[in-house]
Amino acid sequence: MWFGKSNAALTGEYLNIIKQTISKEREVHSFVNLLKRLGLVALIIVLLVIVVWFVNIVFRRFTGFISLNEDKYLLFYLSK
Repeated sequence: MWFGKSNAALTGEYLNIIKQTISKEREVHSFVNLLKRLGLVALIIVLLVIVVWFVNIVFRRFTGFISLNEDKYLLFYLSK
């Protein structure tokens, strides 16, 4: 007797708990969920590449602008 139940009753309860836990784990680690996670990782990588690409374009244009107006900005810093 454990918790006021017989061994057979406890065995049945624990068997059901174990079966439910195993089915939940199989669902969590299923192939479909793996594909979802891989798709999410790929989406995040693509978004990061786009952000880096955009920042690179902005800095390239900024350096081009500074290079074209170098004399104006150089005089500004030398006059201080």
